[in-house]
Amino acid sequence: MSDIVRSLSFADEGARDPAPLLGREWLVTNGLGGFAAGTLAGIPTRRYHGLLVAALPTPLGRTLMLNHLSEWLRLSDGTRFEIGG
Repeated sequence: MSDIVRSLSFADEGARDPAPLLGREWLVTNGLGGFAAGTLAGIPTRRYHGLLVAALPTPLGRTLMLNHLSEWLRLSDGTRFEIGG
């Protein structure tokens, strides 16, 4: 039986320079025509990047349903940091 979850290992590539994370991409498909794709940095750099691209019936075709999320970190003192792209 194969592993469903696979891990990628890379040694602190984005710690100092985020450019390598923009060049590495991921893709997950559902076997029905829908997919999710993006960069390791979490920044959509291509037209087809999205967290939920659904394959809808004809004539609608593939439709981008969710393109990105904005992540924020809020500390106990009220300070906020944007941690997404």
